[in-house]
Amino acid sequence: MNNIRQITNFDLEGASEVTKQIDKGGDKGETISYQYIVITSSMLGSENVFKFGYCANNNQGINYPIFLVLNGVETEFQIGKTGMFEFQSETWKDVNDDDIEREATVSLSSVLVPKNMAFCIDYCYSV
Repeated sequence: MNNIRQITNFDLEGASEVTKQIDKGGDKGETISYQYIVITSSMLGSENVFKFGYCANNNQGINYPIFLVLNGVETEFQIGKTGMFEFQSETWKDVNDDDIEREATVSLSSVLVPKNMAFCIDYCYSV
């Protein structure tokens, strides 16, 4: 069975914080220290998140990357001018090599979002 949930900047009471060194707005010239809120798998309600969407709810938020721990590796994602980021499992074929259908899957265990920025996360997970 699958479930869908939403977390916003109003749902982070009691979450831990970490300081990250980031390139603000993706500009490699301006590195700053900024506080991030850690959204753990227990806060998400599952380690089986298979579809994830993040939306920065104001123009200021698009200048700050988010960090996702995917398959055990923390990775930085710049949000860009749309203010949105998403991923989901996908089925694909390498038609140049073979015609075997494969599935690309990602295991999300935590999310780091910039502190004091309005956002919305929608996600689906297996129960």
